[in-house]
Amino acid sequence: MLCNLKDTLSYFNSFLFFYLGRYCILLDCDKNKDELNNYLKEELDIIFKAGRESKYGRRTMQDFYFLWDILKDVNLEMVKFNRLKIKEEITYLFNIIKNIPESLHYNSDGILRYVKEVDEFKERYKIEKRKLKLSEEEKLELIKLQKNTSSLSDAPIFLGDEIEVDHTIALAIGGKDSIENLGISHKTENRSKGSKFL
Repeated sequence: MLCNLKDTLSYFNSFLFFYLGRYCILLDCDKNKDELNNYLKEELDIIFKAGRESKYGRRTMQDFYFLWDILKDVNLEMVKFNRLKIKEEITYLFNIIKNIPESLHYNSDGILRYVKEVDEFKERYKIEKRKLKLSEEEKLELIKLQKNTSSLSDAPIFLGDEIEVDHTIALAIGGKDSIENLGISHKTENRSKGSKFL
């Protein structure tokens, strides 16, 4: 089935938006605005070359597709928070796909290994769904454990206040939806915190 020009442009724009939003995985040191573009290009080339010398030194659409496929399901906050580890893992994944040993060419063993590694990567950086719902008694118990102090500040907090259950480490950056990762805060504090890690 052929795509029309409008669909192709839409896909390209969404890819650019995706890619530009996640370029921060390449940035692992301080660079001023004059140095940034060249640095990002060099880092991208290092990842795409996967330790091999390239005759032509050009990036392929396949390289960008692999990068998109690896990162498409990973939340941008997760990417920003875990960028150094993610960059390391993406480099590793490109090394796998670009350097499949000849012994793994048969029966697609090399590709299957790559797919397994990418699936494990996606599982590591998947956002846990919010499932816990605390009863009033559980909220009161948590407030008492916090000595009637907000989990986000030193402000006094009581069950009758406008409160919210807060994830200490936000789900968006890899926090768990468990009682150990919960605190009670004032609604306004929690809303202004966003997905920061305090």
